[in-house]
Amino acid sequence: MIELIREIRERYPGIVIVANRGFSIKEEIAPYVDYFLFEDFVTYYNFSARRYEIFKGAELEWELKQLEELQKLNVSVLALGYANLSDERQVEEFGRIVCSYAKKYHVSGVYLAGISLQKVGVEPCQNSRLKGGGKSSNSGGKVGKVCGPGSILLLTLILLWRRSL
Repeated sequence: MIELIREIRERYPGIVIVANRGFSIKEEIAPYVDYFLFEDFVTYYNFSARRYEIFKGAELEWELKQLEELQKLNVSVLALGYANLSDERQVEEFGRIVCSYAKKYHVSGVYLAGISLQKVGVEPCQNSRLKGGGKSSNSGGKVGKVCGPGSILLLTLILLWRRSL
């Protein structure tokens, strides 16, 4: 995998490369990627219990250690947490928690999605209303807009990156 990523970077130097997690090879691939996508950032879908949950205890500590190690490599990190996007209260609660860790660890690209990735919550740390499916939040919570199918997640990330140039 390391060699493949290196070869892609050499062959296509102008493209954006996003590594999804890749914690076990982070040191080796860091010079060749533009971003690490930290999937399951603080929240996740528990398939056994069939619900969205927040990491706690040793699991949360492990996640935060990975984030600290990525920061030592001086790489850009995007964060993707999971929440039930149909449950406005959960989106607001999980969004607040995810954003508090993102702020503490200086992660700027933060997203929430449903496990099916049919909707991707974009920038839940921005002070805006929940959008999508005709629903909106009147609570003034820190929930971002929700955009279309998860298949456009990468395109969304690339477009956001290009705008920041």
